[in-house]
Amino acid sequence: MVFVLYLNFWPFGLSSIIAGNIFAVYDLETIYKLGEFVLVVFVGLLIHGCVALPAMYYLLVRRNPGRSPCLMDCSDDLQMFHP
Repeated sequence: MVFVLYLNFWPFGLSSIIAGNIFAVYDLETIYKLGEFVLVVFVGLLIHGCVALPAMYYLLVRRNPGRSPCLMDCSDDLQMFHP
C-alpha cells in the first residue's frame, strides 16, 4: 500500500523539483532555449505519431492505418461522449 502511494505521488514531486529549477533561472535566454527544446520535442513526437508510425503500419500490414480495428474501437468509445 505504501508503494502504491509512493507511485501515485512521484509525478507531483518530480514536477515540483523541475518547476523549482525552472523558476530559479532568471536568464531569459535559458528560458527561451528551454521553450525551443520543448517545442522541438513536441513537433518530433507529433511527426512520429502522425507520419512515421502510420507509414510503418501501412508498410508492414498493408492496411490503411486510419481504418485499423484499434482506431475503430477507439472511435466507437469516443462516440458515447458525443451522442
